Amino acid sequence: MDIKIIINNFIKNFFVIFAGIMTVTFVYCSICVPQANFDLNYFRAVFLLSFFGDLPAIVYYMPMGKMKNQYAVKIAIHTLLLLAVLMVAGYMVGVYDTLAKALMYAVSIIAVDIFVHLMGY
Repeated sequence: MDIKIIINNFIKNFFVIFAGIMTVTFVYCSICVPQANFDLNYFRAVFLLSFFGDLPAIVYYMPMGKMKNQYAVKIAIHTLLLLAVLMVAGYMVGVYDTLAKALMYAVSIIAVDIFVHLMGY
């Protein structure tokens, strides 16, 4: 596959992820925490999580040979990479600091990944 197409897809997906996080934050805070204020660090964290969340998609561009269920294998590898990358990135930007919060974060990542696959994106 052409590298320009891959880069264009990564850029497009980055902005979709970034906009999705910002939209969810807006809706959640409008309903649950209307007095919330965000500093520049929040936007940096969203930017980094969007970037790192997009990286595991490279799996879909790799050839897998003649495997019978190659797309299912790619989905499984992508999900595991996504979970690993976002868990590390989330810890680095301060999304969680306890085991309970880490588990909630991991469940959220998996739930969003399942939702995205069900929606066919």
